[in-house]
Amino acid sequence: MNSQNNLPPFYVGQKVICIDAKKRIPDWPIALKEGVIYTIIAITYRELDGIGLVLKEADSYYPEWGFYADRFKPLSKQPFSEITYSKVSEKEKCQI
Repeated sequence: MNSQNNLPPFYVGQKVICIDAKKRIPDWPIALKEGVIYTIIAITYRELDGIGLVLKEADSYYPEWGFYADRFKPLSKQPFSEITYSKVSEKEKCQI
């Protein structure tokens, strides 16, 4: 979590870049490539594994969980709160 405002570091629709594509479990296929940009379509959580990212452009061995979040960093530094506010503002303008 982001300690400044208690918001998650990732959000659905966000573009992330892979920083760790190493095989973590023997005999499992490698679906990631370092330096490639992916789009988050779901965020999951498991007590033993932490945050998982389900990605539009990559198939996970466990599609219901995705990939370990520590393998990625956000492509943009724009905080989630700013993006959410801009989307709400944009929607309100359309309704006026």
